[in-house]
Amino acid sequence: MKRAFLWLIMLTLVFVSFNNKEAVEISERALVHAVGIDESEEGITVTLQVFKASGAGSDTQIDPSKPNIFVISNTAASFDEAMEKCESQMGKYLFIGHNQIIVLGSQVSLDDPDKLLGYFIKNKDNYLGVSVVMAENTAKEIMEVQLSTGAVASENFTEIIDMYYSNGETVFSDMLHFMNSMKSPGSSAVLPVVSVKQLSTQDQSSQPLSGESEQSGDSSGQQEESSQNNPDSSQNESSSEAEGAENSSQQEGSQSSGGGGSEEGSQIAEQLVTIEESAVIGGGQLKGYINADETKGLNWLTDHMKETVVNTQTDGKQIGVTVKKRSVKNKLVEKDGRLVYKTDIDVIILTDTNILTSFNEDRLKESVSRKIKQDCEAAADKAFYQYGADCFNCSRLIKFYYPQLYLDYSDNFDLLRQIIDFETSVSCYIK
Repeated sequence: MKRAFLWLIMLTLVFVSFNNKEAVEISERALVHAVGIDESEEGITVTLQVFKASGAGSDTQIDPSKPNIFVISNTAASFDEAMEKCESQMGKYLFIGHNQIIVLGSQVSLDDPDKLLGYFIKNKDNYLGVSVVMAENTAKEIMEVQLSTGAVASENFTEIIDMYYSNGETVFSDMLHFMNSMKSPGSSAVLPVVSVKQLSTQDQSSQPLSGESEQSGDSSGQQEESSQNNPDSSQNESSSEAEGAENSSQQEGSQSSGGGGSEEGSQIAEQLVTIEESAVIGGGQLKGYINADETKGLNWLTDHMKETVVNTQTDGKQIGVTVKKRSVKNKLVEKDGRLVYKTDIDVIILTDTNILTSFNEDRLKESVSRKIKQDCEAAADKAFYQYGADCFNCSRLIKFYYPQLYLDYSDNFDLLRQIIDFETSVSCYIK
């Protein structure tokens, strides 16, 4: 019986292998590391950062001194069609399993997230933990920034986002979290807003390198000797030399504008990716933005804060101290016919002996507590009341504490929003 069962399994495997399509070789795949999505009257524009081996000057195919990617972009009526155009132009199958980040342009419609990200949802190779962010302007602009740190540019991109989040300066947003937030009552979510910052161009010393000076000296000597033997050729060589110098200067200028020059005598122009605000989405629409302090308040209220720097004023002096979360407890209670979103925050102030000797401990704790409460109140005022976005999980708390009330108002969250108040308490401890 066991032998018959074994033969049955072997025959099944043989049958399946004959009926499967031929597997796609790795050499036939294009590894996508970042995806940008823009929307305009012409349709959906997809911009991809695709891995490119650039091993020149390196022992491996990955050169850490280069971005190791190339950018390709296409516009079509749908996202899937735009991706097919990219495949056709590259002559390779797109592999989305290595994708690190999805950047949404500021003009992208967010009313149907299933349609917007449907390609990734149905693709079995897609990683649901991929970061989702919004571009300040267009996603294509962000995709064309080729960061030169890390194995690939998108790898450094995600490290930047993770560092901003670790410092409490932006919100947590992966694809799964974003989709779940957009499916909650009110279709509310918050996304980091990514912008491009141009570093100032630095002029290096225009002195030539020693090798170049020796070479120029030898060549000048040869030209001088040649001009003495043939005076007519001196003028021709001078004119051609002037043309060569002009072309060389043009090439150096174009290289410096692209940010690739690093030798002496060149100009360095570098681009950085920054996150200075967050986009608030409510009802499937972009409602507005909250600044860095309001984003910190949002992270405190939603228990996504780990550690951050709090800038406050103590004893008439401006001071910045590192604050680490100890605990955050959220609870929804009923009070005088209204619902109160209560948040109890316990934090640890990390200081050194110089700060402790310069400031009174009680006044320092009071000023830090006051600043955190101000950030929380500012976040609630703008995101919840002004923009009408439930990015504080109020609907989830109502469903947990008052299920009948949730059922009565699940289709009309605006009415519930009018009877919800925020109350925050902060306790500080000095370490």
